[in-house]
Formats: sequence, structure tokens, C-alpha cells
Amino acid sequence: ELFYQTPDSLIAPIMVYEIVSDNELLIAGSILFSAFADEHIIPHTDYIRVTSLAKKGDRIYIYNNYNNTTAYYKDGILTTVLEDTIGPYLGVSPHHNDLYLLNREAQKISRINPNSGTSLTVKLPQYTRQIFPTNTWQLWSCGSVSGAYVYSDSLKPLYGGNKLFEDHFISAVFEDHERNLYLGTFGNGI
Repeated sequence: ELFYQTPDSLIAPIMVYEIVSDNELLIAGSILFSAFADEHIIPHTDYIRVTSLAKKGDRIYIYNNYNNTTAYYKDGILTTVLEDTIGPYLGVSPHHNDLYLLNREAQKISRINPNSGTSLTVKLPQYTRQIFPTNTWQLWSCGSVSGAYVYSDSLKPLYGGNKLFEDHFISAVFEDHERNLYLGTFGNGI
């Protein structure tokens, strides 16, 4: 278990992270930065307003909302992907090889299987800003307003399509090794 303390200057209302290795986290706050187990931080100052991180294989894909670019992080190096822009907003389901794409402007989500080339697109509720795929075959959709919606892996609304946790701004969804889900909120803890 690793614990990181983030400097106040890097805190943002929505923070996302991906585990790079046993010793490193890639965290998107006010800027993108790497946090290491020995408690040092390396800022990636060219990447501000990063809104999505998604791990696929040995790469972590990064969508930079500031300049609408997509890059990937591998072996400590950030590489801009010019020919394969994935934004706006992305998420990768770790349970299977599907890539979930969230188009914030159109408020639509697409599930694409790169192996078969099949895709499925559905309309989402207004104000969806982040998606969090889980191993429990669920996709959590959170926004700039309170609450969250939950979808099956076939993008069908769960819980009757009703918004959950309406009194909380959900800023993160984390799944542990026992498949328990933890919801991070902005200002109200876990």
C-alpha cells in the first residue's frame, strides 16, 4: 500500500490517477504529475487541464482538455498521438479490451472493441464529464453536477436509469481487489 500527499498547488476539483508501477502514480490535477513512493513529484507542465487517464496494456492514455490532444505515457516518457486523437474524454474498461469514448460536447458514449471493430453508441444525461469503467461490468458516469449514473457493459442504464448519490459531487470511482467500489467526492470524503 502506498500513500501520497499532494501539494495544494496541484489539487483540482476533479483528480484522476492511474497506477504506473509499484513505485509510481500518474495523477491529473491542476497539471499532470508523477508521484513516486519515495515522496518526490515530477510535474509534466505541458499537460494542464488533463481530464482523463486510461490504461491500456503498457500505456496510459491522456486526454488534454486544454489543447484537445491525446498522448500516452510509457517508461517515463509522454508521447503525443497525432494520428489517433481519442478525445474528448476517454476511459478503458479493465475487464475486457473495449475502449469507452465519452464525447462531452455531444453527451454520447461509445464502446468500441478494437479487435472486432464493433461499436455501440448511446446518449448520456446532460453534464457528464467523466466515466469510470469497473471490473464489475459497470460504467459510472459522473458530471459537473451532483450524482452519478450507472450503466451495464452493454451501455444499458442500471438502477432504472435513476441518478445515484444526488447529494454528492462524485469525482472518482475506485474498485479494490475484492471488487468493492469506493466513491470519492469533492468536499465530502469517500
